[in-house]
Amino acid sequence: MSKKKQNKDILKFITCGSVDDGKSTLVGRMLYDADLLTKDQLETLVQVSKNSASINNPEKLDFSLLTDGLQAEHEQGITIDVSYRFFETLKRKFIIADCPGHIQYTRNMATAASNTEVAIILINAKNGLIAQTKRHFFINYLFGIKDFIVVINKMDLVDFDEKKFIRIQNDFLEFSKKKIKDKKLNFYFIPISAIKGNNIVNKSDKAPYYKGKALLNILEDMKIKSDKMEQSFAIGIKYVARPNSNFRGFKGKISSGKVEVNQKIRIFGKRTSSEIKEIFIDDKKVKSASSGDIVCLTLKDEVDISSGDFLTSFLSNLSNSNKFNADLIWLDHDELKKNKDYLVKFYNNEVSTTKIDPKFIYNINNLSKEKFNNFKLNTIGNFDIEINNKIPITNYDKNKELGSFILIDKISNFTVAAGMVKYSNLSTDSLPVSKNISYSNIDVTNFDRAKIKKQKPCCIWLTGLSGSGKSTIANMLDKALYQLGKHSFILDGDNVRHGINSDLGFSREDRHENIRRIGYTCKLMTDAGLIVISAFISPDREIRDFIKNKIFKNKNFVEVYLNTDIETCKKRDPKNLYKKALAGKIKNFTGIDAPYDSPENPEIILDTEKYSAKECVEKILDVVLKNDK
Repeated sequence: MSKKKQNKDILKFITCGSVDDGKSTLVGRMLYDADLLTKDQLETLVQVSKNSASINNPEKLDFSLLTDGLQAEHEQGITIDVSYRFFETLKRKFIIADCPGHIQYTRNMATAASNTEVAIILINAKNGLIAQTKRHFFINYLFGIKDFIVVINKMDLVDFDEKKFIRIQNDFLEFSKKKIKDKKLNFYFIPISAIKGNNIVNKSDKAPYYKGKALLNILEDMKIKSDKMEQSFAIGIKYVARPNSNFRGFKGKISSGKVEVNQKIRIFGKRTSSEIKEIFIDDKKVKSASSGDIVCLTLKDEVDISSGDFLTSFLSNLSNSNKFNADLIWLDHDELKKNKDYLVKFYNNEVSTTKIDPKFIYNINNLSKEKFNNFKLNTIGNFDIEINNKIPITNYDKNKELGSFILIDKISNFTVAAGMVKYSNLSTDSLPVSKNISYSNIDVTNFDRAKIKKQKPCCIWLTGLSGSGKSTIANMLDKALYQLGKHSFILDGDNVRHGINSDLGFSREDRHENIRRIGYTCKLMTDAGLIVISAFISPDREIRDFIKNKIFKNKNFVEVYLNTDIETCKKRDPKNLYKKALAGKIKNFTGIDAPYDSPENPEIILDTEKYSAKECVEKILDVVLKNDK
């Protein structure tokens, strides 16, 4: 095998649609037209198809037989299980998951969607957009799929009518894109006849109005997004290997990121760390391993690790939580019982629920959020869930493996629901608030205070490792705003620790509370019409997002990420903090023995190695003053 062939990437995609929309026929016809079937497969296809079928008369061949693998499916003419198939073209390798169309087999489709990157949604041109199509789209979206190829099939039955094609396309976009409002969603619409092979492998002249590519060309050229998920290293330990007294290895599947020999790691939740000594894959020693690899790791230190523990990098996005928010797809014929305890199974943890609090149910017809009534088979809803122990959890959109779970009925041992974590820790939202407290009405509004200062107030939130330049840039930015006649104020980490937050330490909980207080202080200052500059490491992405989304409600908040690598910060070390932390004199220091969660979507990213402090200030001013009035 050539090196070029070995290096081909793999695109995993799912095909789904309602019964008799032609999913299996579409896949079979694509393999046939692309000459990807073996001689034996072709001979078998002819034999099991109708008597009049032949290789030279493809419209008589029953292509669905190539993917429908179960006898029951052949007898009923439907797909009732997920059928997986591998094929390869000159450009790329593919894995197809052909999914059942019946509503009672939604669980099968949900399983396939969690392991694929692209969804092909089939719509029958005669029927148009139906409820099951909407359900399939939404489930795929919940499982993290952003790229959708919408195949409007059986166009030969409507004479490839352009108006029909456009109407179905517009109906789908009206339902999906406008309802969800996710800028990362990407759609392709193709008019196809699966049985006749139009626009599958080759462009067809039956639909001259269609200017896009054939289906297979789209799949071959589609860019695989490698940045969808959390990239920092994390692995759950499944088994501790002790073949003899001289060897102690930790086995598991890497959930995210990459690990290398000599890399420093932490044992999540135990406040201990070590370095990777050896990495084994299939008993072969390697220098590094990546997400998806099943490995055995040895460490340089004797540390307490057992099955169920997690090893992570110091930049891991995991949080130790017993209360989280999640979307659930109900898979059981018996409806959810709110007062019943279920078993929650995460990657390698099983815990019991202590509370399942329904927030709302998704109306599958228009994706609106409706009041909870009952939760039955194939219903999708949102819940706050409490469990009896804190375990490592992260949001599903950061890490599919560590952010997904199933609910199990303790008595029947049946899987009753599939879940995706939306918010891995609800402690911030759950802070107690007295029922006797209410907001006071103030006659002078925030708008009035901003108007008299002749500026648009906002919070400029500088975040980054110690030594990244936050205080320097904040000070220069404050001077620049002053010279422009603006009313600004700096909140700096060290200064605040001497005053309002002098009662807090440096545990994760105290850091969390430190930044929460700062967030509310910044909001009060912007309400007073000021431009407030916040200069804090603020390592926890969750609390930063809480400030941005909940306190500021995504208004008047500019997150500035000083993207400076830790080695550069160590060299700068203006306060000798890294030196002390590495010597063990400072505990829980960010970047050394405490993690830093880099922002996902900051308004500004500044490389302080590439740009001077003055240039950084200019870039911030360009954004902050752009809409200033």
